[in-house]
Amino acid sequence: MFFLLLLFSWPGVPVYDGVRLFLVVFPLWAIWVGIGARWLTDRLISTWKSPRVILAAIVVLVAIQGIGLAIYRPCHLSYYNLLVGGLAGAERLGFEATYWGDSVREPLLAEGARLSGDAPILFAPNLAPFQAPAVAMCSPSLNQAGVELVGEKQSESELADRCRYAVIYNRRADPASVVGRGKVVSEYRKQGVWLTRLVELAAPLDEPSQ
Repeated sequence: MFFLLLLFSWPGVPVYDGVRLFLVVFPLWAIWVGIGARWLTDRLISTWKSPRVILAAIVVLVAIQGIGLAIYRPCHLSYYNLLVGGLAGAERLGFEATYWGDSVREPLLAEGARLSGDAPILFAPNLAPFQAPAVAMCSPSLNQAGVELVGEKQSESELADRCRYAVIYNRRADPASVVGRGKVVSEYRKQGVWLTRLVELAAPLDEPSQ
């Protein structure tokens, strides 16, 4: 377990997608968590000898763990603990702020559908051919307006050239090429870090930016 943690945490080791690299560690990690919980419970019993006090301490400890769930909701894949400095600290250290576009929220897509008219909206970065269509399929606003979501580098060039708005999410491993090419119309942030943006493109995608 410690070997894998050390291996993928070592500077210079090529990694991507964060938590997926540590999935093999979680079962062993859970065992050590159980051992630590038992040790802590035994200490509480020997110190306080009061079931109510022990129960209250356990409830407080579990409740504290839930703070992160509330703070990062609904983008739980953007969670970073206090040792890193939260999401803001992770951003400063160069870690990924978001993952598979889970931070692309419906209000931002609704704003894009309202502004784009009948023109398609660019989606970036598009990590697989099915990603943009899947996001569009789950969006009531895009479906109602009949607006198509076009995946960057996965679409026909003529369709992409019609896009005047782009939905982009903050992924360092696959940066969207349209970042910085237009005006940010709407933005979704957590702890001061932008996760998703709706960008009005300043020029057609086939024209070089000035």
